[in-house]
Amino acid sequence: MGSFADYANDVLQKFVDPALIFEKEPENTKVKTRKVLIIAVDGLSGIALEKYTPQHIQKLLEHAKYTYAGLSDASSGDASTWATLLSGKSSAKHGVYGDSFEEDIDEDDPHGHNSSGQATGYITFFQRILEQGKRMRSFSATSWQELDDNALDYAETRIVKANDEEVKKTAIDTLKSTFTNTSFGVINFRGVNEAGKSGGFSLSNAAYKAAIDKIDGYIGEIKAAIEGRSAFENEDWLIVVTANHGGLGQGYGGASLEERKIPIILYNPNFVGQKMEAPALVNSMEIKTKDANMPTITAANTDIYDIKDDKEYTIMCKVKNNVKPTGGNHAVILGRVTHAYTGGNGWAFMIEGANTGKYRFYLADKNASNNQLQVVGSLAGEAGKWETLAVKLYKKDDGKRYAKFYVNGVAGEERDITTGRGSFQAPTANFFVGSGNVSSVGTFNGMVNNLVFVTKALSDEEIQSYNCLGTVDESTSFWSQTAGFWSMDDIGQRTFKNKVATSLDTDFKFPNGNYIWNLNAKWNCLSEQENAKFFIMNQYDIVPQIAYWMDIKPQDSWLLDGKLFLDKYEMEFLK
Repeated sequence: MGSFADYANDVLQKFVDPALIFEKEPENTKVKTRKVLIIAVDGLSGIALEKYTPQHIQKLLEHAKYTYAGLSDASSGDASTWATLLSGKSSAKHGVYGDSFEEDIDEDDPHGHNSSGQATGYITFFQRILEQGKRMRSFSATSWQELDDNALDYAETRIVKANDEEVKKTAIDTLKSTFTNTSFGVINFRGVNEAGKSGGFSLSNAAYKAAIDKIDGYIGEIKAAIEGRSAFENEDWLIVVTANHGGLGQGYGGASLEERKIPIILYNPNFVGQKMEAPALVNSMEIKTKDANMPTITAANTDIYDIKDDKEYTIMCKVKNNVKPTGGNHAVILGRVTHAYTGGNGWAFMIEGANTGKYRFYLADKNASNNQLQVVGSLAGEAGKWETLAVKLYKKDDGKRYAKFYVNGVAGEERDITTGRGSFQAPTANFFVGSGNVSSVGTFNGMVNNLVFVTKALSDEEIQSYNCLGTVDESTSFWSQTAGFWSMDDIGQRTFKNKVATSLDTDFKFPNGNYIWNLNAKWNCLSEQENAKFFIMNQYDIVPQIAYWMDIKPQDSWLLDGKLFLDKYEMEFLK
């Protein structure tokens, strides 16, 4: 048996001097620094680019979330769209309309520094970066001096050159030689816009197509410059290729789809390429006030839209409520009546206050002892959703006249409108859309499209089919009995045209006032699951995406209109 010293020596050999183990060196888990570059091509039509996508842009799409049907600001002027692009809110909030940054701006506070920014100016993303207090450098490059003065003035490095070629060269030099902590840049090209103004914003204009090709080459060079940066392996770039607006003919500034449809391309090498499918769209006028400036057909021209004695009618329209009425404050949506309760004759579509929220049809006879009839619909209205309203007035074999109100094709209770009634005719009442000047009611807040007045009691099947019907024309079963059809998407005009020819002037005229047009997903009969695959990408959505990419949290006080969606794809780029 050995000594204690021998035993201790054996223990030391085992535990103090163990065998060498060669472990694998830990991998470098350093997180790459996120950076953003916006390449904004003024006047690049999404409609044209979808028909012809040149090679370098086409290559980006393999690793991009993109759409050719992005929507610019409804005021599609040069200044208004740039204010929207860089602030993340629409012209209705930032207050810039048209081609000049000086329009509707407080000269003492051009960027809204002294307020929330609502209708008093705008704060661009360049300034949002400075507010973070982080060392994130920025640059801008353009040939448009007014843009540099009014929207790029908070960029740390500002480049203004004579033309696109010089802008491209200087921007590339900046990207190649610039500091590793450059985090955000905006490069603006103007040649495509100039070609569009000279010969049209379409591929039939050879100069416009050639200008797109030239900018496509610039985009390829800029991407190569980024990838050639000395620090590129430690950087994670989001490249945004977009436009300020499209064009219609040789112009822009209005709210047509041709003027508003722009490409929005969000590129990162880790993205799985995906085209964002846009739904069918419809232009709608916002109705938010109760006054005499709503679209109107004067009383002298409205005889054919009277509810005459013993006649049959069907009146239908599409309605989208922005908000539900509150309390018991009912609101007129459209009609021919001067008072909603006791003081007039006529008819109107209404929505009841929040205690029921139901739609109803109002019939008035001021000479009757019970002067008003309410034909109530079967369903309450929903906010933010297109709904089909219809009323049918019809006779039965018992010699009486009845009415039913339909919501989305579902009929309410039948109502006898014969007993104790005089006449519903209203020879002195205008035909108006919105709450008009009608007393005793609240204000309708929403949109109306596809109003049709038919001098016939349609079948339930015809009324139900109107849920999905996009328009009314010669192919429609009740066209020959249609006294008026107003699609109400006549943007750029001060008129809702009646698509049915009559001997009277039956277009809705806009007496006065400024009107806000909104593009909405059009009604359809697809399932919720089918509709979920469609996505409307707006110009003001760009700011939330770049803020997310740069780990900047937008504040409520920014009053952004845009919404974040890139976070839904984190599995692709968070490694």
